[in-house]
Amino acid sequence: MRRTQEDTVNQETLLIQQAEGWRFGPFVLWESPRRLERSGAPVRLGTRSIELLLELIKGRNEHLTKEQLLERVWAGADVDEVSVRVHMSTLRKALGPPGDHEGCHEWISTAPMRGYRFIGKVERATSPWPGGPSLSGRSAEHPDHVPCFRPSRLPSPISRLIGRETEIRQLHERLLQRRLVTVAGPGGIGKTCVAVHVARLVQQETGSEVTFVDLAPLVSADHLLSAVAQAVGLPGDGSNSSIAIARGLSGRSLLLLVDNCEHVVTAVARLVEELLVLLPELKVLATSRERLRVQGEHVVRLPPLSLQAGPVYNIRQAMRSAAVELLIDLSTAAGAPDFEDAEAELLTRLCRNVDGIPLAIQLIAARLPVQSARSLAEDLDGHLQIYSMGNRSEQKRHRTLAATLDWSTALLTTAELRLFCHLSVFRGRFDAESALAIVDGELDADIALDALASLVDKSLVAFDHSHGSAAYRLLDTTRGYAQKKLTEGGAWGLVCARHAHWMLSVMRAANVELTDVDMATWIDRYAHRIDDVRFALDSNLEARGELTVASGPLWIYMSQLAEFRTRARAALEHASAQIPRDEAMMARLQIALSNAIAYTDGATSECVEACEQALVNSVKTATLEVELESRWRLVTLNMVLGNYARSLWHAERLDVTAKASGDPIGKYMAARMMAYANHFCGNFRVSRAHVVAAASLGYIDRLNPALMLQSDPRTTPLCSLGRTLWIMGEEDKAMEAATRVVEYAEDFGQVLGLIFALYWACPVAVWAGRHDVGRRWIERMREVSQRRGLDYWHKWVIWFDYGLRVRMGEDRERVHQEVVTMLPRLDTRTRDVLVTFCEDWFDDEMLVRVERGEGQWCAAEVWRAAGVRRQRDGDRAGAERLFRMAVDKARAQCAVAWQRRAEASLVALGAQP
Repeated sequence: MRRTQEDTVNQETLLIQQAEGWRFGPFVLWESPRRLERSGAPVRLGTRSIELLLELIKGRNEHLTKEQLLERVWAGADVDEVSVRVHMSTLRKALGPPGDHEGCHEWISTAPMRGYRFIGKVERATSPWPGGPSLSGRSAEHPDHVPCFRPSRLPSPISRLIGRETEIRQLHERLLQRRLVTVAGPGGIGKTCVAVHVARLVQQETGSEVTFVDLAPLVSADHLLSAVAQAVGLPGDGSNSSIAIARGLSGRSLLLLVDNCEHVVTAVARLVEELLVLLPELKVLATSRERLRVQGEHVVRLPPLSLQAGPVYNIRQAMRSAAVELLIDLSTAAGAPDFEDAEAELLTRLCRNVDGIPLAIQLIAARLPVQSARSLAEDLDGHLQIYSMGNRSEQKRHRTLAATLDWSTALLTTAELRLFCHLSVFRGRFDAESALAIVDGELDADIALDALASLVDKSLVAFDHSHGSAAYRLLDTTRGYAQKKLTEGGAWGLVCARHAHWMLSVMRAANVELTDVDMATWIDRYAHRIDDVRFALDSNLEARGELTVASGPLWIYMSQLAEFRTRARAALEHASAQIPRDEAMMARLQIALSNAIAYTDGATSECVEACEQALVNSVKTATLEVELESRWRLVTLNMVLGNYARSLWHAERLDVTAKASGDPIGKYMAARMMAYANHFCGNFRVSRAHVVAAASLGYIDRLNPALMLQSDPRTTPLCSLGRTLWIMGEEDKAMEAATRVVEYAEDFGQVLGLIFALYWACPVAVWAGRHDVGRRWIERMREVSQRRGLDYWHKWVIWFDYGLRVRMGEDRERVHQEVVTMLPRLDTRTRDVLVTFCEDWFDDEMLVRVERGEGQWCAAEVWRAAGVRRQRDGDRAGAERLFRMAVDKARAQCAVAWQRRAEASLVALGAQP
């Protein structure tokens, strides 16, 4: 077995790849994955721009025409040469001018009638990194993939696996035959190590995707679904049911390794059973101290490591026992000297005393470099005698492990023991800085660092360098033991409070970094903190308000909006009960709650009320950032509710407040909200002007905490431009703008940003009769909304699809009847859009709204639809009157497209337009 494991390590070493790229000046353009770097730092460019640069570099000995570039970079896409100019401009700005020593005055030259040519000096570049350069931004497979949702990889093996050949073979065979296998056994028996090894074997043999789900950090089953969803690469909130998770995993051949199930076993069993029914290709390997009790489950129970029954005379004979082999392997790796044959019986006795439990053997092995086997055996014999009573094997093993931990910690210095117990407050991985913070004021920093290193040496703290900045963790068994010791010492509450305040400082520092690092780096640096934030919020009421607000970006970028909503409600309830109230904090919590509700439940009455209360409290306490955010949120909420006039009222007040404050983010958001609100109020010229103003302010960093729920500021101001231009009669420019904003959103790679861009773009394609583009955009929106569980946005997919089908004449009668049946139950905003797709999707309530001055962006279309009905009823005069009202309204709004439709209706009626 040892030979096989060594071969496996060598094979894994050979998987190191060399990434190929092109070097010019300070830049390197990597081919796989596509990535441009300047002096080692990533340059933010869209996929199309990078593809364009790659084509130019590969063809640097010749000029490439616009047609050639369109064919190579935009193959199969319905775009024109404007796209080449736009991306070429973006590319030149990103590259900047060459240095004096580069031998050229520009990187890319343009020759009239000939095309473009890359003229810089280029040489091949090779990366020696495993897997090539890291990908910051979108996943190559899933362009809408947010970096924080990368599937969890299997943990790296810390030591060689010994003595489990039979169990590994058994598990491997069962996994090939069955879909659910559970590795069961008591704590410390080695379930995780065995399961990870088997999962690697299955992955190597079958090529299946393997995802690791560690449930140890979960305090309860409340967050099981989000933990599983994130581990497999789905957003937690977008996958808040087994059906949503199954939908996201559909088509993937996946082995799910679910580790440490025992404390949430009922919930795990229910979820696993549902997923196995919904996903025929799924296999599950679980580890638990008890079986899941699911139909079809096959349980493999891990026994202790084997031991020789009779006397042992030499090391070779002793190592026939897997327990002794593991002890010698671990102690030698820790620096113990070679063992003599005379020590064989002592080593065997050590393993026998701890019943062959791997974790207990690991703790003993950590002492052998500094204590002789004879001395160690005598110490351990004396300590374990009081645990010798009892008959049931499971109870005996539990007592044996507890006794071994007692013995191991009794050998610690005062500083080591204090640090070990204090570290039990961390739910997941932690770094050295966190370890120091948790004993701040109790231990000197140098002493604490030495203690941490010693705890690693003694196998009481695990260290995994593959986790970079957060390489330390306590195993589930040792954490439970340390927590019990801390509680018995009466220090649990104090340490929990210190932990909560430390997490507050970590989150505040993380928010400052939002403007300094890219999203992928930020998420890699802070994603593991979410379980500790959860624990801190639950364990310390005093820090609840501040920590809830400070951790907002983490919840959002981890796509935990539903839980953030719950946390904000709880914090707000707690803050409301305080005397005196901190109204500035109340304002921050109210806007946080409103944001979370808006993205989970939509514009509910609770959402609007929370936002209005945030505005009142922020004005009262002069909390400018909350006041600005409250005002622009109220613009959006009223827009969603179809209260367009109220939305514009709030936008105008936001504009005044932002200009008076001089706040750059406020001015950006005011221009953007003025563009949206004026569009829906039918003020298309004004809306267009504000789009330009907002786009000119798009330098705002997309990761600014004040914009944490927003998509790319360079893209979102332009979203409404396509619709505005089309209504104003500039169809070609409208399609160009809509296409550009979808491309930008795809390149940017944020799910909500892409959905938002498609929401604005799809109607433009439907109105313009660009059925092929419309179908592509609608299907893209359907794919993303379904995969991400974005039910609100998926409803718009349905309405856009109905509009496209009726415009194409595809099953027109059935589609028409379905919409007419549903029309009375639809909200105002949806009905406004539908009437522009088909004049038959109209009712008298729409006419009443328009006559009251509401729904002005589509007022001309409503009057035209009313005229069509009058015409069909034989009321020619009434129809003509309504058609002329539509023409007049459209003309007053500069709504040329609506005007043309109304004039065409007049011509069809036989009247002069």
